[in-house]
Order: sequence, then C-alpha cells, then structure tokens
Amino acid sequence: MYNIVKSIGIKFGINKRWEVIDLNNYTVVELYRLFRKCYIELSNGTPPVLNYIDLKDINLEYSLYNLKFSDLLIERGNLALPTKIPMPVINTRVAKYRDAFQAGYDAKPIHPIYGDRTPVDNRTALLLSRSSPVTDYEVFYKHCLVSINGFYHLTDTDKINGVTVYDATKSLRVSNQNQIGILSFESVCDITCIPIKKELIHKQDPYEKYISSAYIHLDMDLTNKSVMFVIGGYLYSTNSTVFSKVGLSDFKIDFKNYQLLDKYYESRHYIDLTSLNLEKTIQNESQVSIENMFSDSCVEAYLTLSQSFIVILNTPDIFSNALYIKRSNIYGMYISYKEPIYPLVVGLGRHPEYISTIEDGQYSITIQDNTVQNRVYNTVDPNSLNNISSSNMSVSPNHIASAYFLEIGKDI
Repeated sequence: MYNIVKSIGIKFGINKRWEVIDLNNYTVVELYRLFRKCYIELSNGTPPVLNYIDLKDINLEYSLYNLKFSDLLIERGNLALPTKIPMPVINTRVAKYRDAFQAGYDAKPIHPIYGDRTPVDNRTALLLSRSSPVTDYEVFYKHCLVSINGFYHLTDTDKINGVTVYDATKSLRVSNQNQIGILSFESVCDITCIPIKKELIHKQDPYEKYISSAYIHLDMDLTNKSVMFVIGGYLYSTNSTVFSKVGLSDFKIDFKNYQLLDKYYESRHYIDLTSLNLEKTIQNESQVSIENMFSDSCVEAYLTLSQSFIVILNTPDIFSNALYIKRSNIYGMYISYKEPIYPLVVGLGRHPEYISTIEDGQYSITIQDNTVQNRVYNTVDPNSLNNISSSNMSVSPNHIASAYFLEIGKDI
C-alpha cells in the first residue's frame, strides 16, 4: 500500500506559483477544481521506494471523488497507481539583468545587412560582441532581451560576430544616450522573439478601432509555453492587464490600459517614431492630432515598430512579481535592500539601465532619469480635444517615479 510523503501543485489562474499542498485540507474533487497541476509523492514497499503520481493521470476515474486522497489510497489497497520518478522539486530560477558594458560587451554601429561596409550615417543597428569571456552568441540570442536606454529592441545573430540589435543606433541618435541592458532568461528557459507584422493584427469587430483593442493571431502551437509582449519598447509580463490570451494562439491588446499618449511623449525622446506619420505643427513639434494619434494606421504602425514584438517562453509556468525599492532624496537614485539582479521598472514601465553600489549593507541604484511628467492633457478627456501637446502642469510639472525590480521566473 502507498503512503503519502508530500504534495505540490499550482492553482488555476494568472501568475500562480507552485506551492506545497496539505492534502488533509482538500478532497480529491477539490484538488481537481482548484489546481491546474498536482503532484503527490508516495512511498511503498520494503525498503520504501519513492515515486509520485500526477493527478491528471487518474482524472477519468477520480475527478469526482469526494473524499481525501488518503481515503482513495485505503480504498485501492495494494492496487498499483500510474506512478513516475523522480518527483519534481520546487527550485525557483529567475531572469537576471546586467548592464552590457559592465558585463564586458562592446557595441559598434552597423548596417543590419551590410555591417560596417556602409557610411556611419546609414548604420541603424548595433552589434554587441564580447571576446572575454568567450560568448556563444546563439545561446545569447535564445535567452536574452536587450534594452537600449530602457526600451527593448529586437535582436538577431549570425552566431559568429555578435548580436545585432535592430534600430539601436537610431535610438542612440534620438536620445544622445548609450545605455545598454541585458535581461537573461538562461537559468529559466529558452525564448523566441516574434516581430508583430501587419498580417498578425486583426479586429473582432470591424467597426471597433485598434485604439480600443487589437487582436494578434500567432500561427503556432503555444502548448506548454508562456507569452510576454513588448509594445513600443515596454515589456509586459504574463500578469499584465495590457494583453490577455483569448484563444489557443490569439491575444487581445487592450490599449485602454496602455497609456498610449503618455508613452508616446516619453518614448519619442528615446526611440525613432517617425513611422507613425503623425501630423505636427510648425509652431510646436510636440503638438499632435488626437484623431491622427488614435487612428488605426497609427496604432498599426506602433505595433509594427522594431520595438514591438512577442516573447515566447519555452515553459508553461512563468510568474512575475514587483519588488518595490525605496526612493531617495537624490535625483536619479534609489535604495534597495535586495541584491539588484533584476530589471528595474520606473514610471510608465520603462526598464532603465542602472548602476548599483553597496553601501552600509544596502544597495544604491543609480539611473539616468527618474522623473514622470505631469501632462496637462491628463486633466481632461483627451477624446474631447482636437490636438494635444507635451505641455506640463504649471503646478507640480513632474514628480519622482516610484520604482521596483521585476522578478520573472519559474519554480519547476
């Protein structure tokens, strides 16, 4: 007869974590109803042999069983169960952030096709490379996201010379800054980045505008995978309200939760947004037409930027947590009591590259800019306006952004 050793499981829902289950608190039918996965470690024989059962392997027979799992074992007596070995172990692994230059990488402007065999002005991409320690660029490409001044960009590699970061040199010219960050999922899983092409974007209601919601269809099997979105350079993890899964391979992007206006006015100082084709006035280049900004063509252009793509993670059970850190009284600086191994998120969702130093048992986190602008247009309904600009409120024109480390990982 089997004896229960322990049990672990993960509940239904978004952003759930694996946990130890006290089987005395649940009937078997409750386990099926509450847990997406449930593993129970058992011992049997003399000397005892450890194995485990995946509850889904007996669901046809016991999904409506209204007693405890211990009662089920008593009823079965010496009848065998479809057990497996070894029992999975909760071993949390997280994605880790590094500043590219601190990690020893070099960066040089290149043309995405012709490399450095073109005039410098024609070089729109960036080549990341490192000679010591020797770097496997294919492994880098399959596990890492690259941020340029806090905005994630698509990458590629020829496996030999380095990793190409598309439109990164464009972004460096727009911002006059050259910070580069690397978010590595190597200890978590492989990742695949898929550009959002026009043919992937569609509507469910032909009369609904994309500014309300846009739908993305991926022609691929997402079984046992997780999905994140990068939109306009901003990363949205699995628990975001900006996107949701609405089918086996279909996703809804809810722009009502995206803050497009705020993000446009922030990101225009960091990435090239000329492809949006926004109409501007000569007197005030920040003034744009609301109708133009909220048009389907503009939203479609925004979703097809090189800073907009889908991140497929090769694991089904990704979680993310916000680990808030303390604001200091010094501009551009925060204080953390946790080791800074995670990407930093500030303000509207930008992931600024940061430098950390340890002082008196705590970490000083320094970034380039940590202000959030208080725009005048946020005091009214923008839909009631014809045009808006980047004008700030006269009283309290900006404020210091709150910040947190974004923990992304898996437990098994």
